[in-house]
Amino acid sequence: VYRLPSSAELQAAGVGFNGDCTANVRDAAYRARFGGRDTLGCDDGHAATSPVTAFRAGRGGLRDLGGNVREWSSDCVGGACRERIVVGASWHSPRADGGAQSFPADTGFNTIGFRVVRQIE
Repeated sequence: VYRLPSSAELQAAGVGFNGDCTANVRDAAYRARFGGRDTLGCDDGHAATSPVTAFRAGRGGLRDLGGNVREWSSDCVGGACRERIVVGASWHSPRADGGAQSFPADTGFNTIGFRVVRQIE
């Protein structure tokens, strides 16, 4: 059985904004390409999404837990699941962002990705 992880599982795995360039975040590379002031002073070398192998693995061998894209979770807002909770920060997230937020479930975003959990009996 494969499924989306819950927001609690994502947070326990270490998804979240770490505040530095050890993950793909809004930084000097972003500012050079897109402009803006709410960026970190470091430069991770990626203005938008980065390849999976660009940064060291974190807890449990998972990569890009602190940036690159937010993660869809299985948690819904409301009974019809028209919105889902996303966790973490993306390459486009402002510095203060990185917690859990809700987004429309029927819309695609280049700042939100997903991981799957395999349940083993």
